[in-house]
Amino acid sequence: APAADATAPLGQWLELWMDDDIEPNRAETTVNGYRNIIRNHMRPALGEVRLADLTPELINGYYQWLAEEKGLSPNTIRKHHVLIHTALKAAFRQGVIPANPAQRATPPRATSTDVLYYTPARLSRLLREVEGHSLELPARLAGSLGLRREEICGLKWECIDFQRQLLSIKEARTAFGATILQKETKTRSSVR
Repeated sequence: APAADATAPLGQWLELWMDDDIEPNRAETTVNGYRNIIRNHMRPALGEVRLADLTPELINGYYQWLAEEKGLSPNTIRKHHVLIHTALKAAFRQGVIPANPAQRATPPRATSTDVLYYTPARLSRLLREVEGHSLELPARLAGSLGLRREEICGLKWECIDFQRQLLSIKEARTAFGATILQKETKTRSSVR
């Protein structure tokens, strides 16, 4: 039998879903990110709405509120959509609700972010500017190998094979709040 029914408020369902489905199966950083979205946005806006009363229009109103009142970008709002869609999909699969209203909601279209790259001349200038500075090594690793900040911070001495002149990227070091976390790289292709 499901742990909730359609009369349960969304906030209660989200906590059950986080505890039962997400926390045991996702990275700590993902769990923390989801909990922040729920605490800071979803609970205040929709937390008291019963699952049975959620509609695509209500969810679309939530997206509009995030954009207009909270000033969130379309890409960030899409993260909220993924969260609520996945949580309500679990409620549907467990027979708590007869349909997933987020399935018919319309999140904003994703926007492409312009990625700026250093030209060889600008990279050479940057490396000259940081020469002898404590940021020289991270700048060289990022500029020469394309490493992310978290990958550079995750490096350990055992990542270096001096004889073969190889550097292995296997872990990342990141922070959420005051907690520092050493974890696997973001994707399988990040292990190199």
